[in-house]
Amino acid sequence: MKSRLALLALALIPQLSGCAIALREGPRNPAPLAAGQRVRVHLRRLQPRVRTATLLALSEDSIALLAASDSERVTLPVAELRGLEVSGGVRYHPWRAAAAGVAIGGFAGIVAGVRRDVLTDEGMRRLGTSINRGLLTGGVVGLIAGLAIGTEEWADVPLDRLSGLRIGVVAGSSGR
Repeated sequence: MKSRLALLALALIPQLSGCAIALREGPRNPAPLAAGQRVRVHLRRLQPRVRTATLLALSEDSIALLAASDSERVTLPVAELRGLEVSGGVRYHPWRAAAAGVAIGGFAGIVAGVRRDVLTDEGMRRLGTSINRGLLTGGVVGLIAGLAIGTEEWADVPLDRLSGLRIGVVAGSSGR
């Protein structure tokens, strides 16, 4: 009986450890700066120190932004920038969340299934059923959460890339 429990634990370890490991990856290639892009600026002294905004224009000495919080146009000196990031868009991670759900659900199934009679044949069957239910429920809940909750990916823009760069909103012709 004890050997069955040990085999069960050994069988679950690779599955649970593989599910728990998640690496954070940023966007592969940051897009070139262009007017209208969503950016996050890190400031040296001004408050708030981090602002999320839409890039309107960039010159050698200033950056014009449309603040996301209050839709206010803000012009800041480039010298005040400590960092600049450009949005790579929102990414959803359904499989990563499902894997985490499987790991959590499997652990919850083990906890729920462990009883005093776990070393009997009937106890092992109940434990297996409890673990399977936990794995399935956790995986489905994690998959749904991963489809519903996205994370915005940000890529650093080297500040030396800004020197001599000019970006602005160009008025298009209406054809009239």
